[in-house]
Amino acid sequence: MYCNKYGEKILATKKQHWTDYLEDMTATDIWTANKYLKELVGDGGSPRILTLRFKDGQGRETQINNSKDKADIPAKLFFPHLLTQ
Repeated sequence: MYCNKYGEKILATKKQHWTDYLEDMTATDIWTANKYLKELVGDGGSPRILTLRFKDGQGRETQINNSKDKADIPAKLFFPHLLTQ
């Protein structure tokens, strides 16, 4: 009983929020609303990490874009003792 009321309240709140957003939008918000409407809901659980930027021991900045290196960098930084075993 309470679960149904809770779920209904969430749906009503989301609907009201969207209505308020559309009614109060500015010209720049139109592009954001268009993006919301055109994109698929969610990303199917696909994990994404933005480009990582870090400085190496010599102070040179490096950008990492591939997934394997994005996983390796934090492992090397946070758990270096595990990599030497």
